[in-house]
Amino acid sequence: MNEINKLKAFEDPQNPGNGKEYHTGKKCIEKGCDRPAGTWWSPCWCFECNVQRIKRIDKKLVELVEERKARI
Repeated sequence: MNEINKLKAFEDPQNPGNGKEYHTGKKCIEKGCDRPAGTWWSPCWCFECNVQRIKRIDKKLVELVEERKARI
């Protein structure tokens, strides 16, 4: 696998940070999701919802940086 296709730690289901030891015993807080919550990155979301959440945050941060660069 080349570096371009390599998964980031938060999106890799095999990463230790996504292991069951981080499950909180609660359900994911995402509406309609009943999977177990808890990853190294957040105790509130399940692995799948956490990946989507972090990707949304990352996308917004990239957009903000690009907007800022355009003003300079």
